[in-house]
Amino acid sequence: MQRKREVALRILRGEPLRAISRELGVPLARLERWRDGALAGTDAGLRANTVKRRTQSLFRQGSYGYRCLRTTRDDWFDRLMAALGLVLEEHQELAELPGKI
Repeated sequence: MQRKREVALRILRGEPLRAISRELGVPLARLERWRDGALAGTDAGLRANTVKRRTQSLFRQGSYGYRCLRTTRDDWFDRLMAALGLVLEEHQELAELPGKI
């Protein structure tokens, strides 16, 4: 498996298939299959949702958090708002965002 991976990486880096085929004594068709398999594996790794369990969208997470604010203890809410105030002070562009929405 390690050998196939190394050869596939050489191919993906742009080394000519024919030169690798001659050097290693591996048929050109087999090298093409290894390259295609490496590309398929790369595509699978780049898919947007590859987690095993379903996750919530950011909007849904934010909506849940917003609903929870109504039932949050006062001391927790005060700490949360103080932390938000610090973040808004550090990043002025965030403070302007609610007016743009």
